[in-house]
Amino acid sequence: MTTQPSIEAPWITRFTGEFILPDHRLLAMALAILFLLDCITTELILIRGGVELNPVMEGIVASPLLHLGVKAAVFLFIIITTGYAGRRVPTSGAVALSAIILWYGVVIGNNLGVLMGMG
Repeated sequence: MTTQPSIEAPWITRFTGEFILPDHRLLAMALAILFLLDCITTELILIRGGVELNPVMEGIVASPLLHLGVKAAVFLFIIITTGYAGRRVPTSGAVALSAIILWYGVVIGNNLGVLMGMG
């Protein structure tokens, strides 16, 4: 009888024998980095004459500090909500955070594409 190898890494949590999901803290760090990159790339686009396409954020991105503050508030809301969800239904918080991270990866990719097109 063979046993499956054990993974000993504090940043990874094993939920089942089939799936390995990153720890909530690692996902939170990844999301924080993506939020910061979103703020930076959006600011660079605006400096180069671009416009914010999201009508909700249009007035907010006019002030870099306000933009960072709103992103920080949204980040905290997401982390608290997904942390709570993960305690209520195992893996739900990690799955939700992973989906948000994927979405923000698309946002950053779009912003980088816009910046590259601006020359």
